[in-house]
Amino acid sequence: MVTQSLIETIPSIIDPSASAYDRFFQTAYERQRIWYRRFVLKQDAPWTDDPVMAKYSFTNVLRELDRGTVFYQREVRDKMAQRGASDGDLLMATILYRMFNRISTWEQSLADPVLAGRFNISEIEERLRSQNGPVFTSAHMVCAYHGMPGADKIARVCGFLGDIIEDRDDLAKKLQAHRFGKNAFEELTAFDGIGPFNGYEIYSDLLYCGDRFFSWDENQWANVGPGAHKGLKAIFPNEPPCVHLMLMVQLRDEQEAAFERLGLGDFYQLVPGEKRLTLRSIEHWSCEFQKHNRGTCRTTFEPHSDATLYGPVT
Repeated sequence: MVTQSLIETIPSIIDPSASAYDRFFQTAYERQRIWYRRFVLKQDAPWTDDPVMAKYSFTNVLRELDRGTVFYQREVRDKMAQRGASDGDLLMATILYRMFNRISTWEQSLADPVLAGRFNISEIEERLRSQNGPVFTSAHMVCAYHGMPGADKIARVCGFLGDIIEDRDDLAKKLQAHRFGKNAFEELTAFDGIGPFNGYEIYSDLLYCGDRFFSWDENQWANVGPGAHKGLKAIFPNEPPCVHLMLMVQLRDEQEAAFERLGLGDFYQLVPGEKRLTLRSIEHWSCEFQKHNRGTCRTTFEPHSDATLYGPVT
């Protein structure tokens, strides 16, 4: 059982001298404790004195708690469901949201036509070109799609999105016919313009749509991305990448014993719905862990002024 003092006190529980295996769980706990203090206890900053987490921006341990995913669930998934959207339309809305992955782009250029059922790529492109501010995300590197038809990046992206729009109902049916996550992921990434990163983000969003697309959850399969491979290499330096998925399963299955041995007790108390770390969460945090392990990230931490919007989705 996690004590209240451990939840509320500021000193970090990360031991820099601990093994990478132990620090994987310590950093996961510390990051979740930051979220809990901020959104559940509503404490003022600082939420940690760990020098790396205090300075740099880390995603949440649970992907569904991140700002962009909370927005997707509330403003894309739920509102599409409210209007009775077809599976193909919900799939296309998810793809559109993640291909730009910027909340302001959804709000300015995508929400009005998509929520009204207008999947007209010419209208969408016109709205993108006239919106205020950047169109694409700054959260991660976005491919420029060189070599594809189109005069610029917006034209190239809209070009292949137009092709997917036409096939959205068939694509939804193909995804629903699969029985394994890896095959569904490969179906998504077979389309021009949807690479492994965006494909995995879209796949992960669809897991939050109940059984509309998949009959499994986050524990059936996970795609080990480049960042996760680096994190797992730090934890298991003598193991080849071909066994990293198996090692993520090991980390998932050993989490209770690890948290208990490290004196952290019941991690569930810090998680909405008392959810344990899933295979998807392990992959997600493996990528973030390698950033903490090297002591630096690409972006520094700046709290959003509208952070109260991004508490847990029920």
